[in-house]
Amino acid sequence: MDFEKIISRQTLNQRVITDIKRMVEEKKSEDSDAFALVYEADARGIDGNVLQEIRDALASEKISLVSVKERGENTIFNVAFS
Repeated sequence: MDFEKIISRQTLNQRVITDIKRMVEEKKSEDSDAFALVYEADARGIDGNVLQEIRDALASEKISLVSVKERGENTIFNVAFS
């Protein structure tokens, strides 16, 4: 097993999940009618397993990943929430 890769993936997951949750809460407090936002992570090449883990964690908070795209060295997450 490549433990460094696993730890790196978990760290990325937690950072993305934590950041998105925080941004959703801030957006909701600023605008109660808001339902979407864009989050830009300074990471590239996020694989399908990582995305699925992020999707699953956010789904429990009623947050959905609408789309995920790479732009240069970053990954852009389009997020919808209720």
